[in-house]
Amino acid sequence: MNSTLRYILTLASFSMLSSLASAKTEMNAMCYLEDKSGASVEGTNTQNKYEIASVSKIVTSFWAIDTLGPDFRFNTKVFVDPVGNGTYDVHIAGSSDPYFGREMTYFLFSELYRNQITKIRTLSFDEKFTLFWNVREKPTWSFNPSPSDIQTTLRQKLRLNNAEYTITRLNAKKMGVDMVDSPRISVSQIGFLTSYQYQQFATTQIYQLQSAPLHDYLKEMNRNSNNHVADHIFAFLGGPDSFQRFIKSRLNLEANEIQFVNGSGDKVVVKDDKNKSQKVYNESSCNALVEVIEALRRDLRKDGKYDLQNIMAVSGVDPKTTLGGRYATAQVSGAVVAKTGSVDPAITLAGMITTANGNVYFGILYKTKSPSDWNSARNAIREKVIGLMNQFGGKDAINDYNTEGFLPFDNGSHFATEEVHKP
Repeated sequence: MNSTLRYILTLASFSMLSSLASAKTEMNAMCYLEDKSGASVEGTNTQNKYEIASVSKIVTSFWAIDTLGPDFRFNTKVFVDPVGNGTYDVHIAGSSDPYFGREMTYFLFSELYRNQITKIRTLSFDEKFTLFWNVREKPTWSFNPSPSDIQTTLRQKLRLNNAEYTITRLNAKKMGVDMVDSPRISVSQIGFLTSYQYQQFATTQIYQLQSAPLHDYLKEMNRNSNNHVADHIFAFLGGPDSFQRFIKSRLNLEANEIQFVNGSGDKVVVKDDKNKSQKVYNESSCNALVEVIEALRRDLRKDGKYDLQNIMAVSGVDPKTTLGGRYATAQVSGAVVAKTGSVDPAITLAGMITTANGNVYFGILYKTKSPSDWNSARNAIREKVIGLMNQFGGKDAINDYNTEGFLPFDNGSHFATEEVHKP
């Protein structure tokens, strides 16, 4: 075989392999909705239901904002019982706060010390205390800690005079929140008491420890796609059946248009009728997805205080987001407010593009065969976003938004006393 023929055959083989490779990634659906009166959803396969991966967190955010409001705070109660000689029993009545981890625990102990509670005989907690120490460092986890897990964590971690505490204190200081320099608190034993087992006394002092506002929680959850937080908020709101009732009553969307098994979009493993394990994912039509995004924005803008950028990442403005460098270029920076999604069968993106001719809500859902196809799908989605942006006159970057740091507490979290109801 001469070299020319070999070259032609090699090119043909390469072309065929490239076609086969590209066939592993294809668009399931794409749709958009202009933010103007009378506009309707446009696009491809807008009514068919597909896996949406972590784009699910937008829908979870909508349910939370619509039900609780953007300024809602998780309210953990701390019951302090004096037992003599300057010693106390402390009981934590949890609020299912999904970001209660290392930072919030350190803030709690700073507040105990500030209130001169330094010697604790028994530190107990109830079934609604959902401590996950590394909740911010392990966003892909969806962790439901048992009482035993929490007891082990507290025994191992409650050494407050360390570098981790100092980092939390200094980060809090940057955000204008005061924590004590070096709280020295001794804890003799740690236990679990259900809300029915714990009994308060006439001498009990009750403190409220409130989280940062919900809009801050959702912003951080969506920024780095925290599965633990999304799933816990979804469960806090009532779970799958309650969600289907909510979305039906709120937007008249049926299960054949949107169906959720959790808040994160990660897989749920179930048994089929032959007792074989099966992966189940959240699914939505593109049409339903942009309807949710539009309704979410309306909810946020009701009082003129918030917008989508207050709960979702802004391209090229918010650091270290799952949007990544693809959307940090001059062409799109500051004009895409969106959430990414990645699971075995799908790569997705949804949100809002701010363009010269108005805001456009969009969803783009791609099908993939394996993680090796994810980058090509993400690149294809970026090209679709740029095409949509150009279709509406190019970008009009958001200019009234500055990114902020995150902590699960703020100046509204300092201990507030609550009147004791005498038994």
